[in-house]
Amino acid sequence: MTVIIGMYYDDKNGALIASDSRRNWGSYYDLVKKVDEVERVIIATSGTICVSNELKENLKKDLKTTKRTKDIKKIVKKNLKKLVGSKNEMDLEGIFGFYENRPEIFCFYEDGDIELIDDFDTKGCGWTEVHKILKNNYRSNISKKEGIELAIYSILESSKDNKEVDDNPQICLIENKKYKIINYDRNGNFNFYKSKILKVKNRIIRISEQYQTAFDILWRGDKKTKNKLIKILNDYKN
Repeated sequence: MTVIIGMYYDDKNGALIASDSRRNWGSYYDLVKKVDEVERVIIATSGTICVSNELKENLKKDLKTTKRTKDIKKIVKKNLKKLVGSKNEMDLEGIFGFYENRPEIFCFYEDGDIELIDDFDTKGCGWTEVHKILKNNYRSNISKKEGIELAIYSILESSKDNKEVDDNPQICLIENKKYKIINYDRNGNFNFYKSKILKVKNRIIRISEQYQTAFDILWRGDKKTKNKLIKILNDYKN
């Protein structure tokens, strides 16, 4: 399983799809690429790997011969419904997106239905916690940089309490007539530890540590130190 995030940024001029990297093998796990590009469609899935691979292979065949962007949604839905019809249960849900004049992102469900995302959505393990974080921090005019930071923060927080989620984010940015999976390096290799993502991770970790220190001071600190911190916080607030 995994956790997947889809959100718009820059007033819907851009969108991102993000996920963690964990794949379970019984009591073991490894890292796998989960945010993938299939013939101009960016897709990330949560569920059984073999079902996900089957969906991507089917999409690749159908999308290869499709020139009209407006047909992409129909093709994805047709292939999802086909999978549902061929299996008793389709253990698969996720988020996909593509670019037109503006990017569009959609979530899809185990019954094969798809739904346009208005602002943000999340699927997979840990979605409840991630949805809460996004609800409290997302805004329609969020910048690309802030969107990346919020997605990484959400995945890191989800990994703390959910054993099905790890703390190695994968992110794709979708903009007008282009996309970029951040995890690829200059040689075209997929990197789970891309420096651009690691810098954000480390910054978030430092902020979390500082937050914990501030909380400890306010909770158990001596009166003088506590009053100094309260003054700083009040000055910042004002």
